[in-house]
Amino acid sequence: MNQKYMLHYTSLARLIEILKTGRLPLTNPFFWKDKNDAFSVAKSSSKAVGVMCFSMMEEESNLFWESYANDGIGICIVFNQEKLKKNLKNKFELKEVTYLHYGPKNHFLNEKNETFTISKKRDLAFIKNSVYSCERELRLVQFTDKIIARCGKIVSYLELEEKIDSYICEILLSPFLEEKQRRDVKLLLDSYLRKLNLNVTVSPSKITSDVKWRNAVRELKSFIKINKE
Repeated sequence: MNQKYMLHYTSLARLIEILKTGRLPLTNPFFWKDKNDAFSVAKSSSKAVGVMCFSMMEEESNLFWESYANDGIGICIVFNQEKLKKNLKNKFELKEVTYLHYGPKNHFLNEKNETFTISKKRDLAFIKNSVYSCERELRLVQFTDKIIARCGKIVSYLELEEKIDSYICEILLSPFLEEKQRRDVKLLLDSYLRKLNLNVTVSPSKITSDVKWRNAVRELKSFIKINKE
C-alpha cells in the first residue's frame, strides 16, 4: 500500500449502503466518542459539518479495527485517494489532519514544535490531539448550509460521478471473525458485488495471520541455538 490509497474502517451495514447507493456518507461529529475532537469540528462552522475519516497508514492496525470497525467485526475499505480527490465538488474538502499538543500559555504547537495558528475558521475541522498522530488521518469534510439542530447521525453525502468500484480498490474482512464467519461474509459480499456488477476484490485481513511473519520467525529461529531444556 502507498500514498495513493487510504483506509476507511466501518461496519458491514455501512459498506452495503455505500455499494448500493454509490455515495459516501458524512457523519455528524456530535456522535463521536472523542468530544474534544467533535468540539473543534463544531467550531469550524456555524452550520452543520459532515465528516468521513480515513487513514493513510500503509498497514492495517488492530486499534483501528477495534475502534472504528464495529468493535472489530466490521470491514476496511481501501479507497483510491487520487481518484476521490478528482471527484470533490463545492463545499467538500479532503485534507490531512494536523496533530497538535499544548505549548506555553496553552497555545497549540504542531509536530515540529512550531506555534500553530489558522488563517480561516474551517481549518478547525482538520486539527486533532497529538495522542492520535499514529492514525495519520485524512478527513473528507463538507461545510453545509444545514441547521445543526435538524441533523441526525448522517449530515450529508458525497455523490460519486462514476461507479463506486472506480474508487474502491479492495475490501478487507475483519481479522477477528471466525474462519466460518469470514467465509460466509466473503460469499455474501462476492455475491452482492456480482449482483451490482461491481469489480472489487474482497480479501481477508492478514494482520493476525500472516504467513510471511511466520516464515520470518522460522528464519530467526534458524539463527539461534535452541535450548533443549
